[in-house]
Amino acid sequence: MDDKDLCLIDMARLDENIEVVILEVRAAASITMRSECMLDIVEIVDRSGLHCIWDVVDPNHIEVTIFKYHHIGGIIREISKLERPLRDWCYGKLFGYSERKISEFLRNGIPVGGNDADR
Repeated sequence: MDDKDLCLIDMARLDENIEVVILEVRAAASITMRSECMLDIVEIVDRSGLHCIWDVVDPNHIEVTIFKYHHIGGIIREISKLERPLRDWCYGKLFGYSERKISEFLRNGIPVGGNDADR
């Protein structure tokens, strides 16, 4: 699989995350993607009427957080400054996890999963 194929897979995952934010299933969605796709990512998010914040994960990857309402961007920036467990609880709520799943994560420290069945 070449880099172009990997970008296409990333874009399909991006589309899924955009849809759940547009439909307000979650206040925000986060996805790690290949850095070389960044200009396409920004264009797609803008065209969708959404906003995004991105952080460099490593030289080849960025984490993109997508959100619909402007105030969510400020909340995302502030959450990262919080101490655990408050930070983990806020991220759980922001990304649409149930209180039960957040509680399990806080108790066991095990990630709650990335599909909607785990929310």
